[in-house]
Amino acid sequence: VKWNRITEHVISDDGTLVAFRTEPWTGDPTVTLYDGNALMKASFSCATGINITPDSRFLIFTIKTPEDKVKELKLKKTKKDDMPPDMLGIYNIREGATDTVARLKSYKVPSKWTGWIAWQTEPVKEKSTATKDTTCDGKENDKKPTTESAENGYTLFIRNLSSGQTATV
Repeated sequence: VKWNRITEHVISDDGTLVAFRTEPWTGDPTVTLYDGNALMKASFSCATGINITPDSRFLIFTIKTPEDKVKELKLKKTKKDDMPPDMLGIYNIREGATDTVARLKSYKVPSKWTGWIAWQTEPVKEKSTATKDTTCDGKENDKKPTTESAENGYTLFIRNLSSGQTATV
């Protein structure tokens, strides 16, 4: 018999949905969503950090790398920067569809403005290339393009959950 413990829970503002995370003593957590009639709506493996939007239309969560994969990479002495990043999961409860965003750094769901989510992602690691730009007048431009970092800032993505449109700042 595997014993699980409930380590996180959330109830929708209107009381019609309950989501909770269960964790075994060893292994990956699972987030499960139930409606007000105790019927299971969805279940997500390796999920944590759950939120239900104020309008009870979306379940938002973080998807972690499976524990077995993390152990395997650690045994191979993989650097922390080379470990697989988290993903953002956006589950549309009415449609039963999940959208994911790769390389999640952080996310926020506003507590009063319904239908919006904001997140930042880890920058894509690019291999250095030794190319020089030339300007219109033929002079070489030695300036490197600004990259996303803690010093320069990260791109902010803002999505209207109703329309699905995403803006970047």
